[in-house]
Amino acid sequence: LNKIKWGGALDVQYNYNLGMPAPTAAPAAGTNAAPSGLNRYVQPGSHHDQFTLALAMVSAEKQAEPFGFKIDVGFGKAAEATAGTNNDASSRNVLQAYANYASEFGLEISMGKFFAPLGRESLYTPHNLNTSYSYIFSYLTPTWLVGAKATQKIGDIVAITGFVGNGSNVTYDNNKNKTFGGVVDFIPGFGIKAKAGFSGGNERADATGKDERSIMSGTLEYDLLEWGLLTMAADFAEASEAISDQPSQKARSTAVYGWLKAPFGFSIGARHEMYYDGVISFGALPGGYSDTAAINQGGLNINATSALLRFDDDGFSLRAEYRTDAANHPVFTKEDGATNNQNVVTVSSTFSF
Repeated sequence: LNKIKWGGALDVQYNYNLGMPAPTAAPAAGTNAAPSGLNRYVQPGSHHDQFTLALAMVSAEKQAEPFGFKIDVGFGKAAEATAGTNNDASSRNVLQAYANYASEFGLEISMGKFFAPLGRESLYTPHNLNTSYSYIFSYLTPTWLVGAKATQKIGDIVAITGFVGNGSNVTYDNNKNKTFGGVVDFIPGFGIKAKAGFSGGNERADATGKDERSIMSGTLEYDLLEWGLLTMAADFAEASEAISDQPSQKARSTAVYGWLKAPFGFSIGARHEMYYDGVISFGALPGGYSDTAAINQGGLNINATSALLRFDDDGFSLRAEYRTDAANHPVFTKEDGATNNQNVVTVSSTFSF
């Protein structure tokens, strides 16, 4: 037991939508439904004018020497938002649970439930630069998989990972095919980190048995002088999906980050993201648009910009984020109806250990 490392994280947020989508009141007494005033496509703070328990997590980990394990148990909106479909109720609060083996030759093998190794964001909100998740993390790359993965390190510069799972964000497979993927991490030094990955497979069954989804992603990060003084990053993902006999549709997004450390524990940052959905991730759009109408009108295009002020001190973080989303269709809501723009302010208090 003395070799087990304990940790955890707590993230509490307050979110306010300047469009004041109505109603802001909680549901009638005796119901368990969430308030219906929504910050659309903003995770984990998806409700207007509400305090939100985004994440409360406890973790236990034993380093593989040569055998080990990791278990993360979490509750809150972040865990709910990425829990997957209804067949995952048995393990929705088990964020990760896997056993692993590490050889002396740099090979590590894990089996269980684990975070998908694509992209640069994590379910752990305190570890991300921004308070809200990007469209890439929320709607394109898988958050987690149930399956197995193997990582081979080649010196301190390259790591190659291959994985197989039941599907993206599902506990049980509901078709005859698994989801496969691979990632290459490249860390040459000088503050540079790069990652390229791919995953693909059938995600769910339909009448024809055809529903193929493939995802490509890439990340590039530069940390000035490796001090964390100035961090610049770019993240990209594209998903392609073919359902039944319909033509393949695509969704893609590119996000760029800038992060500057200031004195006395303060930092300022920004993220700009361009999202296109053709439409496979959101399904039917609010505001009266159907899938077919949206596709015929050029799909859904969203530009999202976030500005962030952050203070960090010994595991504690206080963050204030202003996020504006602008779309080519009125997919957002405000007090008097639908709108093409959304502006959300989030204040977040986090602690991790």
